Amino acid sequence: MDASKPTIDERKLTLEEKRLDSEFSLKKAELDLKAKENGWFNRLFSPLTTTLFAGILTLAASALGAYITGANTLGLEREKFKSSKELETQKQQHELLLKMISVTDPELGKRNIQFLAESGLIGDDLANKIRIAAAKNSPLIPPSSGLPQRSAPCDNFIGATRRAAKLSIATGSPEIFKDLHALAASLPSEATLLPRIPSITSDPTSERVPEEQRNVRFRGALYAARREVSNDYHLIIGPNNAADPKIYLIAIISGLPDKTNPSFQGIQSACESLVKYFEGNLPGRSYDFYDPPIPVEIEGSLLVNEVPLRGLKRGPSRQWSELIQLWDVRPITKLTFLQ
Repeated sequence: MDASKPTIDERKLTLEEKRLDSEFSLKKAELDLKAKENGWFNRLFSPLTTTLFAGILTLAASALGAYITGANTLGLEREKFKSSKELETQKQQHELLLKMISVTDPELGKRNIQFLAESGLIGDDLANKIRIAAAKNSPLIPPSSGLPQRSAPCDNFIGATRRAAKLSIATGSPEIFKDLHALAASLPSEATLLPRIPSITSDPTSERVPEEQRNVRFRGALYAARREVSNDYHLIIGPNNAADPKIYLIAIISGLPDKTNPSFQGIQSACESLVKYFEGNLPGRSYDFYDPPIPVEIEGSLLVNEVPLRGLKRGPSRQWSELIQLWDVRPITKLTFLQ
C-alpha cells in the first residue's frame, strides 16, 4: 500500500471539512441577509409601514381638502354677509335722505342733507358728493311743487320686479296650518326649486310658477314691520308662543294694484286692517319692533323671493339666522289682529 496516498478516512475527513466550510459560508450569508433585512431602512419601508404611510398621507390629504373647502365656504358666506350688509346700509341711507328732503322749504331740505353729510350718518362717498354739490351751489332739492308728497296709508304699488306675480293671487284652495312651524315644514326646498329658477326672472311680466299657486292661512305673531319704497308693508311673522323654536317669515301687504285687478279688493282689505289697528302709528321706512309681539292670523299666497337666489339676505339683521329667506306670503289677502 502506497503511504503517500490519503486513506479513505482522510478523504472522508477532508470532504467533511469542505462540507462544514460550505455550510458555514451559507449560514454566514443568511445571517448577513437577515441583518440587512432587519436594518432601519428595510423596517421603514416594509409592506406594513408602507401601508401605514399611505393611510396617513390619505388622511392628511382629506383633512387638507376639507380645510380648503371650509375656508372657501366661509369666505363665500362672509362675502354674502358683507354684500347684504352694504345693500341694507345703502337702503337705509337713501331712505334717511328722502326723509330729510321731504319738507316744504327747499333751504331747510338743503340744510338737512348738509347736516347728514357732516354728522357721519351717511357714507363718506355720498357725503362727499353732497359737499361737492353744495360747494358749487348746485340745487340739491327740487322746487316745492316737485317735492315728493306724503303717501296715503294704502297707496299704489310702484315696484317693477315680478310685478305680475306679486300683484296676483294664487289659484289653489286655502291650506290651513295650525302655526308657522307647520307651514314652514310644507315649503319646497331650494333644491326642489332649482329647475324652476330660470323661469323666475325679475321681469315685470314674470308670472307665478306652479309651486307658487298655493294659498295658505295660519296664525302667528307680528314681531316687526316696515313700509317699503314700493308702498308694500313687510310684516315679520314669528311663532305666537314665545316658548316655541324661533322661526320667522316675511308676509307682505302689497302696494295696491289697479282697481281692475282681481286682487285689488283683498289687498286693500288687508291694508285697511293694518291701518285701522295702528291708528295713524303705521310703520315707516325702518323696522318697528313690537314687544310683546302682536298675535295675528294671516291669509295669502306663497311667493318665491328672488333676492336670496342672488345670495343676499333679507329682513332685520337680528333675525337673519331664523328667517325663511326663500319664501314670502305675498300678497296678504286677509289680516286679522287677534287681540
